[in-house]
Amino acid sequence: MLTLTIPKAISINDEIIIEGFTPSTAKKFSVNFVIDDNNIPLHLRTEFGSSSNDDRIVLNHRMNGTWQKEFTDYVSWTRPTQKFHVSFLFGRESIIIYENDSFLASFTHKLDISQTRSIQIWDDVSSLDRLSFRYSSRTSRSAGGGECSATEKKA
Repeated sequence: MLTLTIPKAISINDEIIIEGFTPSTAKKFSVNFVIDDNNIPLHLRTEFGSSSNDDRIVLNHRMNGTWQKEFTDYVSWTRPTQKFHVSFLFGRESIIIYENDSFLASFTHKLDISQTRSIQIWDDVSSLDRLSFRYSSRTSRSAGGGECSATEKKA
């Protein structure tokens, strides 16, 4: 697992982008947005099937230490050994998830996403090439817009 601190509070129209690779033996890949150990506003897990037709995603959240009901959909994801590009756009009512610039899913907010402190990347990732935080324009009383990027490699 790789845990990275989010540099400043997430707001509406902000975006987080992750690029990397999964190994040829990959079975799953997961991303958690974490407020604390008991509260996770979004858990995204991709599960690779024997073919892209058998791939699925699982979306969930953890509230007060309890995982809630999962949402599962059969959606093709970038196959193992191919570069993936996933982005999370934070809307007023939901997180919109894109994979390689194509709509993948949306997840309605159940917790205050602005309280998110870190992002965790789990399971079968051979390398993480880019993690970018794109912040929308804000009022003069708060931090200005811009992009903050982190690049990590996982062995």
